[in-house]
Amino acid sequence: MVLPPSQIGAGKVRWERSPGTGPAAPWLPRVETIVDALVTASTSAPDGGSRLAY
Repeated sequence: MVLPPSQIGAGKVRWERSPGTGPAAPWLPRVETIVDALVTASTSAPDGGSRLAY
């Protein structure tokens, strides 16, 4: 997972809308949730799960 501000490949990752100021931080999903979703998607992919299509 890449979070702004970061540089990857030939492009730069940026916020689409900068996080607001104040005590509340931007919401980010738990890493476990993302990994579980990727594993589920890869194991149910018709090509055997070696690649996930965007």
